[in-house]
Amino acid sequence: MFNQQSNSRLTYSVRKNNTISYKQNRYQLPKGTYSPGKEVLLSLNGDTLDLLDVDTGEVLVTHKIATGKGNLIQEHIKGSNLLALKYWNTPII
Repeated sequence: MFNQQSNSRLTYSVRKNNTISYKQNRYQLPKGTYSPGKEVLLSLNGDTLDLLDVDTGEVLVTHKIATGKGNLIQEHIKGSNLLALKYWNTPII
């Protein structure tokens, strides 16, 4: 289901219902994120997780990490169209 990208970043396959599964919970991505073979980068930041576009580094959504199991996490802290320069060394043009 996932491949290790680095110590704190992992890639996850996006499901048809625009979710990824992390630690037995499902986290919602924006509508229309799914496409066949689509993956997102998951980055942990304390008690939150960022889901980023693998190709562009765009932060798609940030969620608070759930403490339970078997939950669908739909409420998000933020959704952004900004490039996550803390993860990518690509300048904005």
